[in-house]
Amino acid sequence: MVQVGDAIMYIQLQNDHESRNGIQTGSTDGSVNGMEEDYSWQQQQQQQISSSPHSSISIPLSTPSPSSPSNRSGSINGKVFATPAVRKIAKEYNLNLSTIHGTGRDGRILKEDILKYIGLIGNGNDNFNDNTKNHNNNNDSRRNTNVPLRHDDQSRPTPNNINPSSSIDHPRSSKTENNNNNNISTTPATVEQQNNDEEDTIIPIRGYHRLMVNSMTSTLQVPHMTYSDEVDMTSLIQCRAQLKHHLQSSSSSTQIQLSYLPFIIKATSLAMKEYKILNSTIDTKEMTLTYHTNHNIGIAMDSNKGLVVPVIQNCQGKSIMDITVELNRLRLLAEKCTLSDADLSNPTFTISNIGSIGGTIMSPIVLPPQVAIGAMGKIQRMPRFVNDTSLEVIEKHIMNISWGGDHRVVDGATMGRFSNLWKHYIENPMTMVFDMK
Repeated sequence: MVQVGDAIMYIQLQNDHESRNGIQTGSTDGSVNGMEEDYSWQQQQQQQISSSPHSSISIPLSTPSPSSPSNRSGSINGKVFATPAVRKIAKEYNLNLSTIHGTGRDGRILKEDILKYIGLIGNGNDNFNDNTKNHNNNNDSRRNTNVPLRHDDQSRPTPNNINPSSSIDHPRSSKTENNNNNNISTTPATVEQQNNDEEDTIIPIRGYHRLMVNSMTSTLQVPHMTYSDEVDMTSLIQCRAQLKHHLQSSSSSTQIQLSYLPFIIKATSLAMKEYKILNSTIDTKEMTLTYHTNHNIGIAMDSNKGLVVPVIQNCQGKSIMDITVELNRLRLLAEKCTLSDADLSNPTFTISNIGSIGGTIMSPIVLPPQVAIGAMGKIQRMPRFVNDTSLEVIEKHIMNISWGGDHRVVDGATMGRFSNLWKHYIENPMTMVFDMK
């Protein structure tokens, strides 16, 4: 943009050609005298043009050479020509752009000029990208490489004399100095090297874990359905407390631990008498469904070697006390990892007591060829209305039960009726006595 008062063009007369060339090839040391001569020549040309309007004129088509004394510092009439990226670098390093020698067109300051000035790159081994090189090569014809540097260029920082305490404010100098003093390396390569010091561990899948892998892989072929409900455990808690007191008073049963699980196992066995399809297995190869007479209920347990499912055989003919004794035996063997093949064989139904660890509702996975599984949540103290018509609220001990079924065999209605009967036995534990044989 042309400033107010500046000449729009230079008009050269034929008789002044020599004097014009003399001024252009005059002193190039960047002194004030050279600039004054150039300014006085401009005034002479303007006067001659105004006094000789009929003189022949010639207008040069080319722009003034960037090597002229007025363009060497990258500014014209105090205005610096530089891109925003160059100005940002100058601001980071606290530099005055008017003191930097610009090698671009019309003395424009390039990124290469400012990097050379602060000494981050050399004069002959600059690693610029191809776009920068092509841009600089296109401007080589307009540059005068013989133009000497300004007298103040000798004091600019170079790779030999730049240091953290120089007048240039290096944005990262303090961080680098602190890292050097503390001898701490924070480079990504060092962090990656530290992480690589730890090697991966490969553990073979054997024993119970291999059985679990094979079982869980086969469950992918089962279309699952899930049914959930909540059960009032208040009456069962009171019943267990009475029977637990009876066991403690008996000398022969001091080592037996009575939990809620034996009651749940027995209630499941009693409900399966009415809904025999829940105690069946499916054979997809022969396309048959087998209804089992014996209620062999597997109990999912957490052991030191992972999940194990020992089986309590013939639950339909056992009392709650018999189931309690067998459950304690299997639990001790599971802790010692000494369960036999007979203890893990032929389950027809599975119960998971996940509530002993935590959680309320889950989606249990059926283990083929079984067709159903149950999962108990933890018991919680919850407020409940006395009945549907009363506003009175009392304390209840609530447990969530989740049933999973093979939808190829068990439908939702059958699972719901089975769950309601099982819930009746749990909420009224004394009724189990009448149905036991």
